[in-house]
Amino acid sequence: MKKIFIFLLFSQIAFGEWKNLGFREKSLSCLSEAGENILVGTAKGLFLFDGGWKQVLYGKKVQTLSSNGNITFVGTDDGLYLMNEEGIRKIAEGSVRSIFIHEDSLFYGGEYGLFESKDGGKSWERVFQGEVLDIAFSDRLVIAAKSGCFRQDEGWKRIFFISYSDDEEDKEDKEETCLQVTCDKEKIFFSVGERLFVTEDGGVHWDRVQVPLSPIKQLILSSDSLYIAQEEGVYRLTKEGLLRLSGLTYRVIDVSLHSSLLVATKGGIFELEAESDTKEVSMPDEPDYFEVQQMAIRYAEVSPEKIAKWRRSAKCRALLPDFSLSYSNTINYSVTKNYVVGPKDWSLSFSWDLGDLIYSSGQTTIDNRSKLMVDLRNDILDEVNRIYFERKRLLAELPDEKDSSKKLTKELLIEELTARLDGFTGGGFSRARKPITE
Repeated sequence: MKKIFIFLLFSQIAFGEWKNLGFREKSLSCLSEAGENILVGTAKGLFLFDGGWKQVLYGKKVQTLSSNGNITFVGTDDGLYLMNEEGIRKIAEGSVRSIFIHEDSLFYGGEYGLFESKDGGKSWERVFQGEVLDIAFSDRLVIAAKSGCFRQDEGWKRIFFISYSDDEEDKEDKEETCLQVTCDKEKIFFSVGERLFVTEDGGVHWDRVQVPLSPIKQLILSSDSLYIAQEEGVYRLTKEGLLRLSGLTYRVIDVSLHSSLLVATKGGIFELEAESDTKEVSMPDEPDYFEVQQMAIRYAEVSPEKIAKWRRSAKCRALLPDFSLSYSNTINYSVTKNYVVGPKDWSLSFSWDLGDLIYSSGQTTIDNRSKLMVDLRNDILDEVNRIYFERKRLLAELPDEKDSSKKLTKELLIEELTARLDGFTGGGFSRARKPITE
């Protein structure tokens, strides 16, 4: 994989007002449009909005939804359900994590693999073995599985590899890494947790797309842009750069794009229709968020390269011997009580522990310190990201603020947030904003 970072212009895009559809449920998990209706899945069942909210499926944990005309497929932890005008009925067993419809084929992915039906769910054939979390189609099927991204080409070819550490595999209560995939005939986008990658050659080479450090919950590819739903906000990736949709303050769970843009959040379901002009937030003389992150990492001395240097040094140490130098006198006694001192004895010794070339006790110490450093780095980056984007939000609101008192308050808040960023970067943020003059 090519380690190439795509640096994007970050802007904030101003749409019409968000319309709150009034649905608040703590266990909300997914949403979809079905004709003129809106469907929302929760841990308690399925809800439908047709001017008002009503529950249509009870007692099932809904994990994914997909609609095709008047038919909606509902993926739950108990199986796959088909919903139409006649009602709801189960058409497959097992935990369903993703659903995809292509021409006459219906696919669903889950814990036991990828299954295909060509008769509307009456019979199923397993076409991939292994847990499948998301499904897409370019000129061929592409899936996000626990072990990576796979593309169907006569057989299945893994085009992106994911490995998990022993600690991640053994930790039962850990939050599952979110995997998403979407594609067209030219590009495949694949996300792993907070990281987004893109390939334009079928997975031979991957490029990193730099997005804010927040778990990616959904990817939707439209004709001219990619919508990226992250926990801390929704973004739109175009040729011009990365645009943030302003106005959402709740944690994002899922998005849907059909006749309108729907966003499921911890604060409810929000709908957005008309799009207006974009508004630039980034100042031309200011560093972007990635530069600020790097400043904070360098200032706190929590760079990943530091751990890598320790590991290299630990291995090189095995090549250096333990050195010992000693000096002593030999004293000989005789029966006449005479003694002779000497000769003077010197000794020099070298010893190697060649096992250290494979693994040394120092590596255990480095492993422990590495975990602590990763935790510290994540805490620093979380706080830096929060401050950075809060400052951007205030900068976006400032030009439109008519109340002089509120405008002054926002200006003071911007200065306060600037000072906090300087604290995390050793003043690097302000130095990067203003050119140094002699």
